[in-house]
Amino acid sequence: MPKPKKTDLQVDLTNPVTRFTGHAYLNPDGSVNGEKLLSIVNRAPAVFDLIMLNAMIERGTVAPEYYDIAQEIVGSLVTVIMLAGYGDEQSVIQLKAIKKLIHPAIYELPLSKIKDIVDRYETSPPLARAWELRRLMSYLSTVVEPRLTSRPYSNGHPIKMREVAAGTGLWDVAERHMKPNTTLQSLAFSIYIEQLEEMGVIDDTAPISGRSLKRDLDLARQWELNASENEKIRRGRFEGYSLSDEPIVWYQFSEGWKVRKLAAHSQKHRAIETPRSK
Repeated sequence: MPKPKKTDLQVDLTNPVTRFTGHAYLNPDGSVNGEKLLSIVNRAPAVFDLIMLNAMIERGTVAPEYYDIAQEIVGSLVTVIMLAGYGDEQSVIQLKAIKKLIHPAIYELPLSKIKDIVDRYETSPPLARAWELRRLMSYLSTVVEPRLTSRPYSNGHPIKMREVAAGTGLWDVAERHMKPNTTLQSLAFSIYIEQLEEMGVIDDTAPISGRSLKRDLDLARQWELNASENEKIRRGRFEGYSLSDEPIVWYQFSEGWKVRKLAAHSQKHRAIETPRSK
């Protein structure tokens, strides 16, 4: 077996849309050729399994949240397989690990080792918060706009509500938090902190403030400066709405830090409520 080689991911992933154009099942006018599509489905790996899973989710036999889980895992797995086929070393190793996770009995992989992966590895809390904030700022850009239009927008400029019909959830939330001289960043901070408080993730014993969130954003900018383009692509890069000409960028993240915070709060409360033995 030839030794895997490192591959520049930019060649394969920077334009994923190309995977969905020019397919053999499309007619010249762009319509779908049913016979060709069925032939491809018959030959493609695990397609009928996915069709069966989709039908089970639609019937309610399988919980609907597994649709998003399947979509994320299958899409990412296909990308890993493609990159492994191109000789990308990390992807080859990932595939070997995935096989062992799927067939733990064959490889005598203890459940404790799998649980260790599940419980131990998450996006670092500062990066997770920073990218969730950036995503929120991008969404907010659809319901607010710069107060001043006579100069190019920058992050420190005040904003106002867009003239759109009230009643949309995000519009109403943004309006409730809007204050004089509010900026996009300060608006996102206010909403985000309220969301975390409602979830029970933060309280008086574990506060998160605008100052700490600014530090998180600074750490995210530092990560971007130090990370290679391949690292960024592997992480999963998104470009969203913005109030300026440059898109707001965030990366895929896990929310395990919230789960751990909630578990820590729960454990602390149980310790307080449990009477000490005499």
